[in-house]
Amino acid sequence: MNDNTRFVWFEGQLISLDMTGDIYTVFSEAQSRELKRRVDAILARENDQSGAAADDNVGLPIHRSAFEAISNGARRTYSGVSLNCWAILRRDVSFSNGLVVARALATLHAVHRCANTERMIGLTRMIERARQARRPRAALRVDVPIRSLNAACMLYPKKTKCLEWATTLVLLGFRYGHDLRLVVGVQNHPFYAHAWAELDREVVGDEPTLRDQLAVILETG
Repeated sequence: MNDNTRFVWFEGQLISLDMTGDIYTVFSEAQSRELKRRVDAILARENDQSGAAADDNVGLPIHRSAFEAISNGARRTYSGVSLNCWAILRRDVSFSNGLVVARALATLHAVHRCANTERMIGLTRMIERARQARRPRAALRVDVPIRSLNAACMLYPKKTKCLEWATTLVLLGFRYGHDLRLVVGVQNHPFYAHAWAELDREVVGDEPTLRDQLAVILETG
């Protein structure tokens, strides 16, 4: 495991995300307990680099933030979701601002290309570069880039999944004066991962209670 691996608890199980390959792993309850026991022992010795190789398919991460996420244990409950119900609804689509739709389409294409070649780690780097390069500008209402992005998704020849959609919205938000962040949440049974965008820790363009349903394994900025 490496610095690009994230962990979160959902109920009594750990879930990991390797951002270099978009690979999720759901640990069994026994594996989760054992991994926590080993990490707790390492932290107790104040040495987060001293883990020996693990057996029984339980590995030890090497990054301090991963140690802390594992050691924290399951601290809250989530309602979860029963099925993948994410979809763009026609009532949330608008072609009225052609310039924003065009920019959304160009950004969406760049995001798809990055996702195909660099996976999630590339998308998070793309967001960070854009955040550092942004300039102060007058803001459009946040619903304008949301509806325009939905229109762009209708025009784009490839299917857009939630990760590409949310990343594109974050980038558009920077362009139009909104400091958005990308958030990814997960659950264990049935396994489900979903990405969305937030403004001031409020979900935009998606189900507002996502943080109550899914455990957040990644958020940018």
